[in-house]
Amino acid sequence: MMTDKEYIEQRVDDQIKWHSSNSQANKRKYKTMRTVVIGLSVLIPLFAVLITEQNPIFKYLTGGIGAAIAFLEGMLALNKHQDKWTDYRATAEVLKREKFMYATKTGRYKEQDNAAAFSIFVETVEALLAKENADWIAYVNEDTSEN
Repeated sequence: MMTDKEYIEQRVDDQIKWHSSNSQANKRKYKTMRTVVIGLSVLIPLFAVLITEQNPIFKYLTGGIGAAIAFLEGMLALNKHQDKWTDYRATAEVLKREKFMYATKTGRYKEQDNAAAFSIFVETVEALLAKENADWIAYVNEDTSEN
């Protein structure tokens, strides 16, 4: 049988770390892509006024920038970095909260003996992770059904 310390180290802390790092990665991707879109969007009106017969290159630059913006927006919609960022962060925070409540024997763990509290803790954590897994499967199935 696994002890509460082993479970926390091997399962809970590992999941908190995974969710936190994936949240940070998706936040970084989202903010980088969104910043590039904003920066490129600012260039379109500037280049549009510079288009002349003597400087036709700005016509092509403006078109290229528009295409790049469309591509980046499509990638943002496809990969859902903002949704993943917030979902992963929320899960990490819920896991942290549950871990601390268990460690301090507060909330639902307050009136329980150690064995009962540990059982409730494991069931709560596993239910949370199972729900997230089910949400992920639904998301993947939704994406593949659109093809």
